[in-house]
Amino acid sequence: MNKDYKQEIINFINKESLNDVFTIDDIFYNNYKCHLYVYIRVSTECQDFGRQILELYKWAKNKNITICIDYIYCDKYTGKKLNRKQYEEVHDLLQNNDYLIVSELSRLGRNWDNTKKEWQFLTEKNINVIILDNEMLSAKFPNEKQETITLEYKFLRDIVFNAINYVACKKIEEVSRSTKAGIEKARLQGKQIGKPRTDKSSKENFINTLEKMINENIGQNKAVLKTRFPRETFKKDLKKCYEKYNTKDYKIILDNLKKEA
Repeated sequence: MNKDYKQEIINFINKESLNDVFTIDDIFYNNYKCHLYVYIRVSTECQDFGRQILELYKWAKNKNITICIDYIYCDKYTGKKLNRKQYEEVHDLLQNNDYLIVSELSRLGRNWDNTKKEWQFLTEKNINVIILDNEMLSAKFPNEKQETITLEYKFLRDIVFNAINYVACKKIEEVSRSTKAGIEKARLQGKQIGKPRTDKSSKENFINTLEKMINENIGQNKAVLKTRFPRETFKKDLKKCYEKYNTKDYKIILDNLKKEA
């Protein structure tokens, strides 16, 4: 589990008294000689994993299984790309006949091609995928009655997968389109978009930081330390200046900023 979020997960489990399902013992492996992994993802840092943990708890309770905390992997990162640190770690760990639990299909990806690619990867590697909100796509546990894998079964499963993937992707597209429309409307109305600027991240301090870089012949990291300008914000603002003024010459950028001030 990502060390940054491990304590967050453990604190939630303890707070909600979920320790009868989430344990430090790998009972599943002891019983079935294969590992049970869980992957949880939320899209932003401000979101928490609580809802998915509770869904997982109810499902595991109903199945009468326990989940080893050490095998829960989680990311706070958009699913538009698949270069998520914890997801990549799960990729490396998964072995033939292991189990992987996700709350819904969209946890594997955020568009049609990526989700389909992940599903194919897991299927070809003989990973038993369990999707909490879809029983038909989910694998059975070793102690459950197994489906007979016929040609018809594979055909129907592919239909179900494509249908769910389509619905999930359309929903994401609609949310994205609605969000963009809302932001554009707010911008036209002159409303503040995003977090309000502080004195440290103001245009005046941006100019001040650029001046230090030029006059003292120092790099971005040293300059922002001196002016206390947030480093990541400075990089984003500077990139916008590159595009706006079509140059990476700090002096030219500074001159243009001063003219507009």
